[in-house]
Amino acid sequence: MKRVAILCLATTACLALMMLSGCSGGGGGGVIGPTGLGSVSGRVLAGLENPVGFGNVEISLQTQTVPPVVVATGLSNANGFFTVANVPPGTYDVIIDPDPDNTGNGFVLPPNAPQITVVVLPDQPTNLPNDITVVDENDLPPEPPAAP
Repeated sequence: MKRVAILCLATTACLALMMLSGCSGGGGGGVIGPTGLGSVSGRVLAGLENPVGFGNVEISLQTQTVPPVVVATGLSNANGFFTVANVPPGTYDVIIDPDPDNTGNGFVLPPNAPQITVVVLPDQPTNLPNDITVVDENDLPPEPPAAP
C-alpha cells in the first residue's frame, strides 16, 4: 500500500513537471510574434501662426469603400501626438474631429485642408509625413456672399 501511494505521488509529480515545462518552453516561451497589424502616428497642431500641439482630437481611419467603414480610432495627447494602433493593412482616409466631445471648442479643419490618405503595412508603424493643423473658426476669413 505504501508503494502504491509513493508511485502515485511520483507519477503526479512527473505529470506536473511535464505540464509546467510545456508551458514555458518549446511553444514560443511566451514570446509574442508578429500580429499582422500596423499603426499610424502623427501630430495635431492648433493655429496658423505659432501653432501648438492640440489634444483631445479624434483621429479615425476609414476604408475607401462605399460606404466607408471606420477600422480604428485614437485621440491626440496634450501635446498633439497620437498613435492609432492595431490597424489592419490597407489604404485608409484619415478623418479628423477636433471636437469629439461636442463641447463647442470652436476648432475646425481649414477649408483648404487636403484629404489625408495613408497606407498601412503589416507589423510596421506608419508616420504621417506632415502635421495636421486645426484652426479656431473665428480666425477664418468670412465666406463670400452667395450669388443672387
